Amino acid sequence: MRVCVFGAGAIGGYIAARLSAAGDVEVSCVARGPHLAAMKANGLTLRSGGETLVTHPRLTDDARELGPQDFVVIAVKAHSLPAAATSIQNLLGPRTALVPAINGVPWWYFYKSGGPWENTRLQSVDPGGRLWDVLPPVFRLDVTIPEDLVEEVGRVYGYDRVPPTLPGRRHEKWTPSSPSIDRRLDAAREVLAGAGFTETWNPALVSGKKLEDLRIAAHAMRVMNALSDDMDTLRTSLLPSLIDAAALNRDRGRLDIRVYEIAAAYLAPVGEHKAGQPEEPLRLAAAASAGASADDGRIAFYRLKAVLDECVGSLSAPAVAYQRAAAQLFHPGRCAAVVMDGRQLGYIGEVHPSVSAGAKLDGRYVAFEIDVEPLLAAARIPRAQPLPRFPAVERDLAVVVEETVAAAAILAAIKESAGELLEHARAFDEYRGAQVPEGHKSIAFTLTFRSPERTLTDAEVDTVISEIRLGLEKRHRARFRE
Repeated sequence: MRVCVFGAGAIGGYIAARLSAAGDVEVSCVARGPHLAAMKANGLTLRSGGETLVTHPRLTDDARELGPQDFVVIAVKAHSLPAAATSIQNLLGPRTALVPAINGVPWWYFYKSGGPWENTRLQSVDPGGRLWDVLPPVFRLDVTIPEDLVEEVGRVYGYDRVPPTLPGRRHEKWTPSSPSIDRRLDAAREVLAGAGFTETWNPALVSGKKLEDLRIAAHAMRVMNALSDDMDTLRTSLLPSLIDAAALNRDRGRLDIRVYEIAAAYLAPVGEHKAGQPEEPLRLAAAASAGASADDGRIAFYRLKAVLDECVGSLSAPAVAYQRAAAQLFHPGRCAAVVMDGRQLGYIGEVHPSVSAGAKLDGRYVAFEIDVEPLLAAARIPRAQPLPRFPAVERDLAVVVEETVAAAAILAAIKESAGELLEHARAFDEYRGAQVPEGHKSIAFTLTFRSPERTLTDAEVDTVISEIRLGLEKRHRARFRE
């Protein structure tokens, strides 16, 4: 391919050098300017407003010899472009590129696409529908994307000359953007931060021997060429890492420790699904120090349970229930399964003494670990509810039952017997003492009654309370404290 470059000495030479460096191209560079007088006698002169634009005999000769793949590049003054375009195009034909110059420096260069310089940074389409490559000069570091080139064209052409139009067509419908899982979990992070918990980031690789000692290595996956024995297996639970973080903070002088983590666990398939892909459930786990006595551990458990309930509520998920359960890493008899709509999400309870002793931790610790993806899948859009028109009536009920009866079972029986007038019920106290027989416990509930149609009378509420007492006596042989 051959390219003929015409223009002022510095401009034309710069263009020719750039074209020559682009590939196997024969470049003809013709200078003018100081030699203008010598060229006028034998050359072709194009004039616009009394200014000589291009003059040299080789211009016409090379133009006649242009092949189908060759073209001419002409450098001219920027303000001379409108007047020179017609004359030059008529003389040399369509294979001509005009390169404007401002203050004697090239503004940008249009190169024909398909040549060795086709991989330049920017592209543009000329009025004839042909694709051209656009290469800004080296000193214009601000011209890096197509929008920058459009802005330069608009600046030279004149923003005031651009007619005002709407930016594209109007949308008939909009698709709401859904936040990422991590963004949705920010609500739970705020709850945990408000409760004094600190988020931690722990390695996904742990010691395989440690998982075996904790009896949670059934789904473990070992890695090849491990860096060390302490990082040779993908973790199947987040709690061992949190316990290690608690031990590290204890060694640094922290006494009240509250840490949590949101990360994935890695579970290898077993049984008939052994050839399948491993599972990577996203989990939320938290651990907190719980003092030394049994009462301290019980209080810490209820505090952690309240935090978990707030986390679930912040995600707009249905309320979870708690069922007595046994699980590895948790103290037997002090562990509960976290259940939502019949699906088990994880466990909450007091950490097993052997687990805390393995990390050389003194005292008690409470923790929970649940899968968060089912919570996010069941989340509902929060909707405002109208304020109640009629006042509520609150009553407290202290129920004495055997130690084996769970508070959740009592609460379910209360809701079943109360009917539609019961708006809300919750347990707020548990008592064991002189007023309660041995082997029994007293659980106090607050019951809120309300009718959407009228103000309830004391007689109506007393009738419902009597039905609740009767149902608890039949189902759990309950007695009541005044």
